[in-house]
Amino acid sequence: ILQEQVDFILIEDPDFLIVDGPSTYYDNSYQSIDLKAAIESLNKIIKQTRLCKMIVDHHLTRDIDYKQKIFE
Repeated sequence: ILQEQVDFILIEDPDFLIVDGPSTYYDNSYQSIDLKAAIESLNKIIKQTRLCKMIVDHHLTRDIDYKQKIFE
């Protein structure tokens, strides 16, 4: 998630959000950095908005091990 997108979401203060989760099925170091940044951004959005429901779209869930990767 780009910082501009995070800022926009924080300003809008949604209670419902649909996000196109980061792809975790590519195995490279850039992807690991990108995934960590995406998770940090999503955590910031969750903590700083009135969000009560978030749907994570297809990219993240294509990886059979996505739950393990996002909780690492």
